[in-house]
Amino acid sequence: PFTEKQIEQAKLQSTHNRLYEREIAYRENITKLKRTLEVERERCRGLHQQRLEMVQRRSELEALLRQCLDDVKAELLRKRGFEPSGPSSNGSGDHPFPTQSVESLSVHELTPQDRERVLELLLSQQRAVQLLYSRSFFSSGGAAAAPAA
Repeated sequence: PFTEKQIEQAKLQSTHNRLYEREIAYRENITKLKRTLEVERERCRGLHQQRLEMVQRRSELEALLRQCLDDVKAELLRKRGFEPSGPSSNGSGDHPFPTQSVESLSVHELTPQDRERVLELLLSQQRAVQLLYSRSFFSSGGAAAAPAA
């Protein structure tokens, strides 16, 4: 038979073991959660970097498209007898013809042939093709390399 003191000590020991085991379980869970958090932070950093690269490529492609559009507008203005002025014109400001801003010509005024000319100019630039290719065939490991021309 057990004495009352032995029973009391056994209960106390049992309580201490449960508290210790619970503390160990909490610490293991905290360690797992910290690892999971770090993995997710790293994944988030990677996604953020991918987003920045995509925005940069998009901006570069938009700039190339804008330049091609301005070039076609300048060609149209020359055909109409105006000397184009604006960011894409390279005139000195001394023209025998009246000047008109490239920006004053709306995109909606372009004919299908003019729009096709814009795309021809855009696709004639190797960098534009590289950007389009990398955006079209984007893999999880990064941008695909453009084929050699």
